[in-house]
Amino acid sequence: MQVNLEIQSGSLAGKRLAIQEGETVTVGRTENANFAIPEDTFLSRVHFAVECNGVSCRVIDRRSANGTFVNGQKITKVAIQDGDEIVAGKTRFRVCVTDSPALPSRLAEAAASISPPPSGHVTEENVDKQAAVVGLQTPVESGSEREMLSVEPAAGFESTAAQIGSWFFGIIPPGWSVVEGVGLRRLERGAFLSEVTVSDETLAPGQTFSQYVESQIEMLRLFVSHPEIVSAESPAISGAEETKTFVVRYKTDDGPHFVQRQIYACHDRQAGSLALTTTENDLPRVQPYFDQILHGATFAAQP
Repeated sequence: MQVNLEIQSGSLAGKRLAIQEGETVTVGRTENANFAIPEDTFLSRVHFAVECNGVSCRVIDRRSANGTFVNGQKITKVAIQDGDEIVAGKTRFRVCVTDSPALPSRLAEAAASISPPPSGHVTEENVDKQAAVVGLQTPVESGSEREMLSVEPAAGFESTAAQIGSWFFGIIPPGWSVVEGVGLRRLERGAFLSEVTVSDETLAPGQTFSQYVESQIEMLRLFVSHPEIVSAESPAISGAEETKTFVVRYKTDDGPHFVQRQIYACHDRQAGSLALTTTENDLPRVQPYFDQILHGATFAAQP
């Protein structure tokens, strides 16, 4: 028996983590886990484990701060089957069970060699390895006060502008780069990564924009333990007919305090979200970049 966890969301969407018979693999945000996803700040250091004994497989929550969910239910320990969905932090996994072993995926091979440093900090070596998994290159630019680890823009995008779904970014500040299908990201030695992630979807029949926003906030409360969510003044987003903004603060089980500016926009039955995320300590330094990005952002439904 082999279990593949197919990642359904985030920059690693479409990749697979293979778990062979007799193995137990842990997933989390730091090097304490066998497989780390440092980009997902809602994950705990070691969030959950998948145990496969040859007869059955089960997911075990490792006392994570925000909980582990299988098919929408918060679990402590539960058996999993083919087709089940696991949600941890903001990452969704689809369970695929096969009877015959397969070669480890590119992601699984790379994950074994990635050791993200403590507390979510990034290093040149690990950024290079993680970027290789998703097909990016990471040249290092020197000469600045803090050396930047700049990821080259994804194929098909200009270095000064990018479009992701219904979101268009007319300004991409120096040191920021495009992660295709996800948003913008800034990697800096000695600091936690800061990022802008976007999504969009068509409103369901009869659903209002306010109802969409409420559902998004409820989902956030489901995945994050004790978040502080405060309504805030919305910036002007070109193309948006209506916007709502919230400032979300939360902490992880190992200490870092994060702040997220969550902006929701609507245009012609198309709704979307734009989340600017960084640590509380880095916010004063990163805020000017966020302001530039928002100034050049446009939200408009695609034909």
